[in-house]
Amino acid sequence: MKYVSHPLIRPKTIEARLYQEVAMVKASKENSLVILPTGMGKTVIASLLIAYRLSKLQWSKILFLAPTRPLVNQHVSELRRILNTDPNNISPITSAIKKDLRAEIWNKCKVIVGTPQAVESDLSKGTLDLRSFSLLIVDEAHRAVGNYPYVLIASIYQRTSVNPLILALTASPGANAEKLSEICSNLSIKNIIMMDRDNPVVAPYVSPLKFEYVKVPYPKAYSKAVNLVEEEYKNNLKYLHAYGVTGDYLDVKISKLIELQQKANVLNLSGIVTIRISAAIKLYHMRLLLETQGIPQFLSYVDKLGRDSTKSSKLILSSRKVKLAVSISKTLRKSGVIHPKLSKLIDLVYSLIKDHSSKMIVFSNYRDTVELIVNILSSVPGCKPVKLIGQGRRGKSPGMSQKEQVKVLREFSNGLYNTLVSTSIGEEGLDIPEVDLVVFYDVVPSEIRSIQRRGRTARSKPGKVIVFYSPGIEEAYLNISSTREQKMRKILKTSKAGKIQLKLV
Repeated sequence: MKYVSHPLIRPKTIEARLYQEVAMVKASKENSLVILPTGMGKTVIASLLIAYRLSKLQWSKILFLAPTRPLVNQHVSELRRILNTDPNNISPITSAIKKDLRAEIWNKCKVIVGTPQAVESDLSKGTLDLRSFSLLIVDEAHRAVGNYPYVLIASIYQRTSVNPLILALTASPGANAEKLSEICSNLSIKNIIMMDRDNPVVAPYVSPLKFEYVKVPYPKAYSKAVNLVEEEYKNNLKYLHAYGVTGDYLDVKISKLIELQQKANVLNLSGIVTIRISAAIKLYHMRLLLETQGIPQFLSYVDKLGRDSTKSSKLILSSRKVKLAVSISKTLRKSGVIHPKLSKLIDLVYSLIKDHSSKMIVFSNYRDTVELIVNILSSVPGCKPVKLIGQGRRGKSPGMSQKEQVKVLREFSNGLYNTLVSTSIGEEGLDIPEVDLVVFYDVVPSEIRSIQRRGRTARSKPGKVIVFYSPGIEEAYLNISSTREQKMRKILKTSKAGKIQLKLV
């Protein structure tokens, strides 16, 4: 194996990979957005560019932005391992660090990895001056839209740095051409470098990845409950259509309903219309929970509406169809029915754990479902599941602290657990060990999240992705995600090397 040789790179720490070196050379010339699958070494490209800039501009410093504290600490650890410099020259900057100490870090350290919120705060207070920074690295760059702090920091950096260069990194910028243009404008990007698994330069370094899509039908009684909630949802859409608020009631997207709700005052909508809009949104969520998650989550949401004094909640719970759906669901719960996807997952786990060295990640959108899956799989012989969730409180769930997250990932890596059940926290950035199988317990319409999820497998060895989906909303989500990803590739790819250059004026 050949390794990168450079005075600022520790010997035998970076395997020499042509696609990473090509990306670094191109990124060294002008502000660049590098799009590379999860696990293919975006941090390595950043490290190579850091070494290049510091050797060329020895007086300068480097600022590396990452959206979360766990990711900041992960990058600091990785850079200390790779860069051939005193580890004390590489430091994190987060809101958890006292302001006086942050001022000292800005003054003394060469490479600083920070959360955008902490960096923005120090800029506003005058604690930080970006004139001496020769490289700004923006991780998870698809966040650089709207009022996210990345935008202001990049703007100040471009104006004040003596010798500015920006490297933006992401696994996927999304399928919206306008959003891509906004990201590039906000980060002053002049060059887009995309390399996916099919790129001839990347292909030698990735392993085969198989996909399997498993449609999970509902049992008869379960299907009836789903249909009743769907019918009541469509009834509300019919009312809105009759009031002239929407077009074809069969083609009203949830995003349109949310937009109408947000603009109700501006549009001067009547009280009954706003009630129906709110009811439709809540019914959509009820339907989503019942279709994609299960009876317990659905009934929990019904109980929540029962404690809600709003007219829209009362309207929903007075519906004959909803009452019948709730009655059916309670009967199903008594007989032990949760969701048909669970039995499929259990069968899958049984087949996988025959190989005692195998590891898998199960992704779910909801914490309640994560807890449920962990509890169910704990009873499967040989399966050692553990949950990974975010830090924020969600209802009764207090979340996991950063230390708890790191501990879980370390224990999963060391083999104490063989099944990681994760919310979206496991999709982006965190250093999760490679696994043999990634399971989508539910479908996400976001092509960005879909790409990030499956990037957890098929790096150094063959991997597989299994997507469970139920009839209805998830089928639509599956089509949306696929269409968006194809659109993204069409926007980004040229006919040759899987890269394009976007010159912005």
